[in-house]
Amino acid sequence: MLTVFDCVTRQHDLHLVSLSAAICGLGCFVTVSLMSQVQADAKRPYPPALLSAAAVFGSSVWALHFVAMLAFLPSAAIAYDLSLTAISIAIAIVGSLAALVLWHKRSRCPVALGCAGLVLGCAITSMHYLGVAAMRASAVVRLDPIVVAASVFLCAAFATLALVRARDLIGPTRRAEVTVWLALAVCGLHFIGMSGLTLAPLNLPEGADHVLGSSALASAVGFVSLSILIAGLATLLLMQRKREEARIRHYALHDALTGLPNRYLLGQRLTQAMDAATQGDGGVAAIYLDLDRFKPVNDLHGHAVGDALLIQVAGRMRAVLRPTDTLARVGGDEFVAVLTHVPTADRIAEIAGRLVAALSRPFEIEARRIEIGASAGAARYPADGRTAEALLHAADTALYSVKGEGRGTVRFFEPAMEAQLQARRQLESELALAVARGEFRLHYQPIVNGRTGEIETFEALIRWQHPVRGLIGPAEFIPLAEQSDLIVGLGQWVIETACADAARWPRPWRVSINVSPSQLRLSDVPAAVAAALERHELDPARMVVEITESVFIQDADAAVVVLNRLRAMGLRLALDDFGTGYSSLSYLQLFKFDKLKIDRTFVRRLGENSDTLTIVRAIVNLAHNLGMHVTAEGVETAGQLAILRALECDQMQGYLFGRPAPEVRIAETDAALMRGPLAAPLVRAAA
Repeated sequence: MLTVFDCVTRQHDLHLVSLSAAICGLGCFVTVSLMSQVQADAKRPYPPALLSAAAVFGSSVWALHFVAMLAFLPSAAIAYDLSLTAISIAIAIVGSLAALVLWHKRSRCPVALGCAGLVLGCAITSMHYLGVAAMRASAVVRLDPIVVAASVFLCAAFATLALVRARDLIGPTRRAEVTVWLALAVCGLHFIGMSGLTLAPLNLPEGADHVLGSSALASAVGFVSLSILIAGLATLLLMQRKREEARIRHYALHDALTGLPNRYLLGQRLTQAMDAATQGDGGVAAIYLDLDRFKPVNDLHGHAVGDALLIQVAGRMRAVLRPTDTLARVGGDEFVAVLTHVPTADRIAEIAGRLVAALSRPFEIEARRIEIGASAGAARYPADGRTAEALLHAADTALYSVKGEGRGTVRFFEPAMEAQLQARRQLESELALAVARGEFRLHYQPIVNGRTGEIETFEALIRWQHPVRGLIGPAEFIPLAEQSDLIVGLGQWVIETACADAARWPRPWRVSINVSPSQLRLSDVPAAVAAALERHELDPARMVVEITESVFIQDADAAVVVLNRLRAMGLRLALDDFGTGYSSLSYLQLFKFDKLKIDRTFVRRLGENSDTLTIVRAIVNLAHNLGMHVTAEGVETAGQLAILRALECDQMQGYLFGRPAPEVRIAETDAALMRGPLAAPLVRAAA
């Protein structure tokens, strides 16, 4: 080590040594930068940057050697053989190219990388010692074999380490590390090798041909190395510019989060597919998909989880579609799939159904189980649209129809949907104004004791008194309110109005209100209820809060916390529409309700078949065994009433006892029911 240090400091011009090291370092940096471009251009088997990297590295090795040789201060005059000097740079470049090709083609194979390192080390070594052989001095050149062996070994070791670490040139730190290893391979070989070189003075023959003196060599090295280095830098900058332009083009045509085509590229591909279909190349269809319950994911878990979910959603849909199809993201939670070569509607429906089914399975994100769903609208070319814009509009219209009638399904476009869409959008715009204008009303439907027939509770049911269309039921506008977050204001109004009305009733009947999943998630329902109860001096025991099973789907733990707060206030809690969800029984383990409400679909079929009777009996027995009361919804006939009484159902609700009516009709409903359940239709007829 001391010998090497002594060689560098005592036998070399340090200014030129510094210059040679700078040339080597810059060359290695440019080489590694070009290698990173090679990795980025993985689609080409032999990217142009590969040759540029080899030329820059080979010329840098060559330049370091001869600039450092110019820095050498021997006791004898030195000149250089022109032919061997020219051959040495060729060996450096060709050997570097062979090593880099092997590195590029087999970068994941450790043995191949080791071989590439050896090839690169041999190229550097051959160049160096051929350059030494090119020396023409008035002295005998002697090399210490041990020093030579050490220099070759270290060069090969550093070169191999550089190529192994260059498997993934990601980030400036890794590129800087590889640059250092390459520079150590080159500089180490040269200066260790030079420490083993000695010159024994002789007489240089006069008039020797084909040799370069120091001045000529300096000019040649400077010109060649600078030219190749500039060319390498130009190549690097050009490739980086092209890559940046390609990246900008990609982002202009693709979604930044999922990498899917955006709306613009979708339009281009859909137009191309329609043109091909016009020439007889198969059928084309567009499927518009919207994620159900996606907004609560962002609200509950944050946008980072929402973004991760969208990436998984895109991956699942890609797995369903074929290579010839196009999947694009056209909105926050909206996607479009363009299907080609689909001859029949059945085939389109099958693919759309598989997409919806794939998104209905639970997702696992950051140890969270997230359940969403999807709805889809489909349109076919040319029946539903002859341009890309028209076909997408038709698919979107079909999707809108699905969302209005029940999510999680697939619908094909029908011309009648257009009018329905316009009416629905008109209703949406009017809904926001209706909240401000106070156009909503509460109607109350009685819930009676199953044994005595006496009224125990009135359920508050919201209605919209539309200035043109008249009274509109909640099934039409509540889904719209939930989509636009107007549900919070509506829910607050229902709580306030129900408490105010109940406080005026002549008897201490309970009042039952419905709280939607969106309302429970987006607002502080317990605080709103507590404020209304206090303001109207209503006993909390007189209020019942009804929820459906869907409140548990997004975040069951958060829902249970809210329900416990309501129970702590003294309210009664009911699980509405029991039996219609896919995991109704599991929710009874999450929270103990005061009451179960059997969905009207079961009550309607009572007496028609024994299976329904068995199911209802099981629900009643289950609830009683769990300490809960049971309310049967949708009771309309005396036969249903008799069956439910025989099953010991605690409460009943339905048209048999009274339709929903304004608050001023409550006394009439009570009087009618006091004369018996079957007298209630007389009150309804008077309405």
